[in-house]
Amino acid sequence: MLILRLAAQLAVIAQAPDTAAACEAVEVSVLVRAPGRVLPTLSTPSLRPFDVLRHSLARVEYRADGSGIQAEFRITLTTDQLGTHRIAPFEARVDEQTTRSAPIALTVRQARSRGRPTVVARARIDTSILGSPRSGPSADRVYVGQQATYEVAVFLNQPARERLRRNPTF
Repeated sequence: MLILRLAAQLAVIAQAPDTAAACEAVEVSVLVRAPGRVLPTLSTPSLRPFDVLRHSLARVEYRADGSGIQAEFRITLTTDQLGTHRIAPFEARVDEQTTRSAPIALTVRQARSRGRPTVVARARIDTSILGSPRSGPSADRVYVGQQATYEVAVFLNQPARERLRRNPTF
């Protein structure tokens, strides 16, 4: 009976690597298990000094007997601030139950290359959460001699924005 009661409880586990290089994309995985078939609400703590590159619900699994659900959330972060940073616990809620994960400690070390700032090339930026500055219908075809508009968006973190002396040009 005790085993059934433990399996029916709400649980949340957060994982991340222990160390990362500055400006490197780091993936935090948050696994939530809950009784029933209702997807728990996940509250994300303040992630400063990290910048969120992507936040998504990676997968959802239901137990065949309908007694529980398991969901995995993935958050891709980066920062240029060196040192050991603490990510506060994530909180999951379903009905009247609430539980928290253990905090995460992540040490950010100097990147191996020196000189210009490292560009985060492997990270996918989720532009759906940022909204589009201007969205219009896109053409399926462009003909020779026809004018076409090409729109580029650049997303910079706060320290990079502060270092800009003029607007970027292409």
